[in-house]
Amino acid sequence: IIRDKGAAKATREPWTVRAHPNPFNTAVHFTVFSASSTPISFRIYDLRGHLVNQFDRQLVANGRNADGQRVSSGVYLYVVEQRPFPHAGKVLFIK
Repeated sequence: IIRDKGAAKATREPWTVRAHPNPFNTAVHFTVFSASSTPISFRIYDLRGHLVNQFDRQLVANGRNADGQRVSSGVYLYVVEQRPFPHAGKVLFIK
């Protein structure tokens, strides 16, 4: 979900990302607050740096990797890029 509600302007960053709920056990939704219409790329990695999944438009992670297999419980890192500014954060998946 991409929204412009001025949240990005209220911080020093050009845009912000919220993951909710966090921790999650079935799905986590990411909301990007941005004043720009520049396309974003969104990737999720495990702690070893392996790509778990990537999204172009749908910003919902359902606890499955790109092959549709369930991932293990644990901490996952997300990277959202809206050029020229990247943003990284973490989410906790609990089965």
